Amino acid sequence: MAGVLWWAVGDAQGDGVGDAVGDAVGADACERLRRLGWSVLRSCSPQAMAAGLRFDVVIVHAPRAAMQGGAWQRALAACGDVPALVLMEPPDPLERVIALELGAAVVLLAPHDAAEVVARVQALVRRAPGASGASGPTGPSGPPREAALLRDWLRQALEAGQWGLSASERLVLRALLDQPGRVMSRGELLQRTGLAQLGHQPNAVDLAVSRLRRKLPQWGLQAQGIQTLRGQGYVWAQAGGVAEAGPW
Repeated sequence: MAGVLWWAVGDAQGDGVGDAVGDAVGADACERLRRLGWSVLRSCSPQAMAAGLRFDVVIVHAPRAAMQGGAWQRALAACGDVPALVLMEPPDPLERVIALELGAAVVLLAPHDAAEVVARVQALVRRAPGASGASGPTGPSGPPREAALLRDWLRQALEAGQWGLSASERLVLRALLDQPGRVMSRGELLQRTGLAQLGHQPNAVDLAVSRLRRKLPQWGLQAQGIQTLRGQGYVWAQAGGVAEAGPW
C-alpha cells in the first residue's frame, strides 16, 4: 500500500509542540493531494513507519519547538529509502545542511506554502526509480485505498502492542477494523470481543468507544474513526457506504 505520509514531528506523545501555521499548511497540502488522487496518512507518531507500511513520499514537518533533542533526525532516519521532504523552521540555518546530509531529498524552510509542498511531492515521484513521468499516484487510489492504508497501519500497531490501550479498547477497535463498513450492535461487539464471556455489560462497549474517540486524534486520525448509527450500533467508517447490520 503506497501513498504519502505527513509526519508531524514532536507530537508523538501529545506534547503539543506543533504550530498552528504548520498545522494549517499541512491540512491544506493534504487536502490538495487527496483531490489529486493521493492517499494521505497524517500522523503525529512514528507507528506508521514502524508498522512497515510503504509510502511514495514522507513529509517530515519539524516546527521550531521540535528541532531540539534530535526528534527530527530520528524521524528522517526512519524514512529509510523512501524520499523525504522536510519542512523545518531551524534555529540555525546549518540544520538544513544536516538534513540534506542525513538523506533528505528536499528541505523547505519556513514559511511554507501548501502549493509548493504538493509540487515538490509530485516532482519527487516523477524522479523516483521506475517512474513513468506521471505527476500523480499510480494504481488504485482515493478514499477506499486510504481507508485500507489506515486499517493496515492500525492493525499492525495493535498487534505490536503500541499506544497503551486497555484490553477492552484494543478488542473493540480490532473487531471494528476487521469488519470495516459493517454496523455492529453493542451486543455483537460484546460477543465478538469476548467481553461478554468476561462478565462485561453492553456499557463496556460504549465506554471503550468513547475512550477510543478521544485517542484517535492523537494518532492523526481526525477525519477517520468510529461512527454511531442510532438504534443500530457502531461502525468503522469506510468510503463507499455502510454495510447492513449483522445478525446479532
